[in-house]
Amino acid sequence: MANVTHNDSDLIKVIQQSVETKILKSENGSEYVTGNAIRLKSADEIAEVVKRERKIQEESDAHNALEREYDHKSWELGYSNKAYESDRKKQLDAIGDARNIATYERERRIEALDDAEDIEKRERNKRMRALEEGAHKIPSPECMKVASLTGVVDFLNQHKPDSFHVPPAIVHVRGYNRVMVCSDVQKSGQRIEFCSADLPGVEDNKNFRFGEYYDQEFMIIALQSLFVPSPVIEVLLKIAGNVKDTILEANSNDDGFSQSVAVKSGIASVSEVKLPNPVALRPFRTFLEIEQPESSFILRMRKGKPLPEFALFLADGGLWKLMAIQGIKEYFKAQGVDLPIIG
Repeated sequence: MANVTHNDSDLIKVIQQSVETKILKSENGSEYVTGNAIRLKSADEIAEVVKRERKIQEESDAHNALEREYDHKSWELGYSNKAYESDRKKQLDAIGDARNIATYERERRIEALDDAEDIEKRERNKRMRALEEGAHKIPSPECMKVASLTGVVDFLNQHKPDSFHVPPAIVHVRGYNRVMVCSDVQKSGQRIEFCSADLPGVEDNKNFRFGEYYDQEFMIIALQSLFVPSPVIEVLLKIAGNVKDTILEANSNDDGFSQSVAVKSGIASVSEVKLPNPVALRPFRTFLEIEQPESSFILRMRKGKPLPEFALFLADGGLWKLMAIQGIKEYFKAQGVDLPIIG
C-alpha cells in the first residue's frame, strides 16, 4: 500500500470526493493514521492518481518555469537586439562617415592629379611652342630706339631691305607719340620690331595739366613755353598780365560762354576785358617735325589766394590725337618712305 505525504492532503480531499473510500478505524474508534500518511481502502489506486496528478503538477510547474525563463530570455534578447541595432547603426554611420571621408580624399587626390596633369600639359605645350618658335625664329637685330621722326627716316635710308634676313614691311603709327617699323607676321605669330620712335609729350609733364587752375605767374610762363606762339596767345598774356593783385571782392559777369571782369574791389583788370571763349591753341603735344594740331580750349579765371587763378579746359574730345597721327603719316610720305604706313 502506498503512502501519501501530508503535502498531498488537499489533493487527496479532491480525490476522496470522486472515489469510494473507507477510513480504517482503530479499536478505540479513532482514525488509523500512520505517521503523516493516511490509509484508504483503495490506497494503491489513490496513490497512483496522486502520483499522476503530482507529475502533472510538476510538469505544469516546470512548464511555467520554462515560460518564465523564456519570457526573461526574450526580454534579454529584445534588449540585446535593441542594443545590437543601436551599435549596428553607429557602426554603419561610422562606416558611412569613413566612406564619405575616403570619397572626399579620393576626389581631392584625383583633382590634384588632374591639376598636376594640366600643369604638366601646359608646360609641355609651352616647351613645344618654344621649340617650334626656335626652329622658325630668324636672327634679327635688337630694336633701335630713337626720339624723333627724323630718326626713323634715317634708319630706313641707312638700312636697305636686302640687309635684313626678314625685311621691314610696314611703318606703324601707333599714336601721337609713338612710331614703329615692323616686319610681316612670322610663323611664330609675332612681328619683328626694327626701329621705334617714342616721344614723352607735354601731356606727360606733371607740372601742367589741362583742367586744373594755376596762379597768374605760372600761367604766364606756361603760355609762352608750352604753346606755339599765335595772336591768341598774345591776347591771353595781356589778360593774365594786367589783372591786379589786390583782391578784396569780385564783380564778374558770366553767361556760360565768356567771363567779363569789372573794375572794382576784387579780381580787377586795368580795363574791363571779356575773356574770349573758346580759344584755339596749339600746345606742344606730338613730334616737332609736324605741325602741332590745334585744339579748342575754354579759358576760366577765379579768385585765388592772393592772386587770381587761370585754367584751360580741353574742348575737342581728343580730336587732336587723330590729327597728329594723320600729320605723322603725311610727314613720312613727304620724306619718300615707300613702305605701307598704317595709323
